[in-house]
Amino acid sequence: MKSKFILTTMVLLFAATYVHSQITNNGFELWDDMGSYMVPQSYLTTNPEVTGTYYPVTRSTDHYPSNVGSYSIRMENNTALMPGPGGVGFALQSSDIQNGPEPTFPIIGHPTSFTGYYKYLPQGGDTMLIQLTLYQSGTVVATAILNQTATISNWTSFNISIPTYTDADYGSIMLAAFSCQMGTAEPPTPLGNSVLYVDNLNFDELITSINEADNNGFDKAVFYPNPATNYIYLNFNPEINTFELYDINGKQVRNILINNANTPIYINDLMNGLYLYRTLDKNCNEVNKGKLIIEKSN
Repeated sequence: MKSKFILTTMVLLFAATYVHSQITNNGFELWDDMGSYMVPQSYLTTNPEVTGTYYPVTRSTDHYPSNVGSYSIRMENNTALMPGPGGVGFALQSSDIQNGPEPTFPIIGHPTSFTGYYKYLPQGGDTMLIQLTLYQSGTVVATAILNQTATISNWTSFNISIPTYTDADYGSIMLAAFSCQMGTAEPPTPLGNSVLYVDNLNFDELITSINEADNNGFDKAVFYPNPATNYIYLNFNPEINTFELYDINGKQVRNILINNANTPIYINDLMNGLYLYRTLDKNCNEVNKGKLIIEKSN
């Protein structure tokens, strides 16, 4: 009974102190192939509105940091396709592309800043947009926005303070290579063929390496989300060959051979609580290890 009480207390402690929520597809490693174009998972784009060889949102191998992942998101306006949405370079987390962001990914803890990396090549006086929106029970409680009009030729970090709020349960992201006011009477219109790159979004700390861990021992760059509910995705790392997951008693509950980073690891049959994981290379040498919290809503 005593050992069970200690274990329960430890799990609750980890859940209470874990403050970094993993933004869905934060490194833009996960893309769906639609045949003639690709779209980043969990985002809506205007790619379905156009045909031919030009698409406003693409997967780029120009990414940052160089040792984290393989891709970034690239957005480019095309004023030749205006009016109409096909020339709009933006990506949006929502179920409705017309009305702007909607609650998309769960917030754990109380993040106070929004971080990441970007490059911007403006034309025609465009103003780019990187926006985080936080919600509580479907109502907007805070919005953090980065606007830029100057040319940013090299990958540059940002750290935006999130305005004071009491609680948040969900968040969403909007990215645009122009000044984007969704849900207004006037349609958003680019002023030029501006280009915006974005990579490795996060809360409270910049992601700087594949092995970076936060103060609570969670390796944020290995997989997401953490805490998790029904599945996790591995971030791309060519060194990783095997993923192993253990319960707190040391019993192995998963042993997965990793073929690619797009394959989900399902954990929907596992109970809520604290788990330990490690990753191995092809020679069975340990690459990463850390903790995973499974936290399903009742």
